[in-house]
Amino acid sequence: MKRRLAALTAAIIGCLLLIGLAHLALDATPVDASVNMQGLAVPAAPASATAQPAPDKAAAVATNIAEHQAFEATLEARQRAGAANAAPADPHNRPTVPASCPRRLPAQSEIHLPNQQDPSARQVLVSTQAEVVVGSDDYALSSGALRDNALQGVIVVTHFASNPCAAGSAPTTVTQYTMPAGHGMITLTAVHGESVDFTTSDGTVGHFNLVTKQFN
Repeated sequence: MKRRLAALTAAIIGCLLLIGLAHLALDATPVDASVNMQGLAVPAAPASATAQPAPDKAAAVATNIAEHQAFEATLEARQRAGAANAAPADPHNRPTVPASCPRRLPAQSEIHLPNQQDPSARQVLVSTQAEVVVGSDDYALSSGALRDNALQGVIVVTHFASNPCAAGSAPTTVTQYTMPAGHGMITLTAVHGESVDFTTSDGTVGHFNLVTKQFN
């Protein structure tokens, strides 16, 4: 009887030892799990599935440039469409020209050294210029000699239109007058009404009449 009890006790103790060793083995094994909303353990996702690659900067820049180019193309297309749909200019809607615009005359006639380039006297070596008022007529004079012939004296006369806006008004005219003989450069010296006095390089003294357009 005693032998049976001892054998049974040894068997029970062995079972308990086996159960304890099993629990120790389970506690030592790592468990990679997470808890869901119901408190149940679920396996964690592999690290390779959750890792996100770093953004590609070159690709981002290329995308930004492409978007900008597309925006510019759209804007240009809209501008072209707007220009195509714009109303054509009305040929009858022109600026109104005043019926009269009389030229303001200088206070008095005067002679001076060249102080501005006369577009009508590009071929002339200018020695003197003048503003001459004869009644309601206004003249601008540039005197001198031809650039390619210093012995040939000339006077360039600009006769301004007295009222360029008025219908039938005489236009502004520019005329170059050459002295009959080659006495050299002409220098204006005085104004007497419609006539101007001058001297030349060789000392010749003369007059030019703005009305008759004659040297004497």
